Amino acid sequence: MIFENLDIDKQSTLLASHLPVGRVWEQAFSGDSNIGKLIAGLAVEFYRIELQTGRIASEIDVHEADQLLEDWEKSVGIPNFYFNTNTSICSLPHRQLRK
Repeated sequence: MIFENLDIDKQSTLLASHLPVGRVWEQAFSGDSNIGKLIAGLAVEFYRIELQTGRIASEIDVHEADQLLEDWEKSVGIPNFYFNTNTSICSLPHRQLRK
């Protein structure tokens, strides 16, 4: 992977380091202050986004596709007149043999 996977603490530190310099913003590094709690809450969400992005990126491979399988099928034209919604992929070889 190109980027390092950040845990929630590293996400918090990264977010706090992007805040402006000043007395008010120094409290962002403290987990007890309100701004620190806000940063910690945002870090959790950014962590969840990072995990979801990794899952979706792995679905580029059709063998790994789970969440985006419907989108993948639409992009290659499935279902069409060979596949319908009542047909499973398992029955495809049987239909091909009958032809």
